[in-house]
Amino acid sequence: MRRTKPTQKDVAKAAEVSQTLVSLVLSGAPVDVAEATRAQILKAARDLGYATKKKRTTPPRQRVLAYIRPVVERGHHEEHWIYDSYDQYYDRIQNYLLEAAYQAGYALIVRPYEKTHELTQWLMEWGVDGVVWHGHGTLAQWIAERYPMVQINRHTVMEADAVSTNQEEMVRVPLNYLRSLGHERILFLERAQATNTLRETRIRIYREYLREHGLLEWEALWRTSGGFEDSLSGTTGLLEKLKSFAATDRNLLPTAILTGDHGALYHMKHLARCGVDIPEQISFVGIDNISASALSHPALTTLDNCLDEMAQTAISLLIERIQHPGSAFKKLFITPRLIVRESVADLKEPAPSSAALSSTPVNPT
Repeated sequence: MRRTKPTQKDVAKAAEVSQTLVSLVLSGAPVDVAEATRAQILKAARDLGYATKKKRTTPPRQRVLAYIRPVVERGHHEEHWIYDSYDQYYDRIQNYLLEAAYQAGYALIVRPYEKTHELTQWLMEWGVDGVVWHGHGTLAQWIAERYPMVQINRHTVMEADAVSTNQEEMVRVPLNYLRSLGHERILFLERAQATNTLRETRIRIYREYLREHGLLEWEALWRTSGGFEDSLSGTTGLLEKLKSFAATDRNLLPTAILTGDHGALYHMKHLARCGVDIPEQISFVGIDNISASALSHPALTTLDNCLDEMAQTAISLLIERIQHPGSAFKKLFITPRLIVRESVADLKEPAPSSAALSSTPVNPT
């Protein structure tokens, strides 16, 4: 004859208590009962071989962070390989953030910064715990007021946590390197259409550096000519300006140009097509260390933003903000690394004459 399974009624009879009390004790519900009685019920259940049902638990909600990444603006020129490299640059940041979030127990969802209304709806639908903001625009303030948020690699004065490259070092490190090789006429090109706090900060640091090292007069002369604001408006215009200085006073001709990888790669390619020897006639240092910078000819010396460290720091800051929403905001800075390649000439060593710059053709065949 098959033995029937013991029931709570059997346990109540063996422990000499009510079945209701047995049900409450065995379920783990809070109940005011003497410890001796509780122990008696549990002993009776064990002796009878009564198997308590496992308590059903609701799995915890997946914790979710959002990464709002920039959109690469195309159309400034025809060199799409440069645009593609910047897409890959943001992919690298995204992958580092994904890994750091996963290690911290969070999922990471990603959306480009475009279509503001759809973006805000998307954030609300996902019910995100926090946001890594890497875009431009005024939406950042709206997000910071509603979500724990960390701005990444964007110069900001708003009330929010932020982690970015140390802009002081971003300018001074390459300038020190160039001066160590004998360069004293160093032109800093920033995109004229990118008027923002970051751009103004870099230009301010650049001008302070020139003053410290007695280079203000040269920079002021170049700027007066209109060359200071020139960047992606076209290599032909830049070459014409360089040629005009070479023809009048070679002391006004820059020996090196510091600019973003975008502008450096574009101008290096097109100046070379016009017959300019790089780096012997003009050296270049870039900013960002995008993938194409290592594949250019010559390979571009550039500043690396240490994206892995930046992503890890951003996620740590964001989780701290989620856990301690009332704490003081933090602005943390990552020191960039100079990646030395082949696009800078050593002026302390004998070099070929650069007189050919004044006679190179403007329109290459």
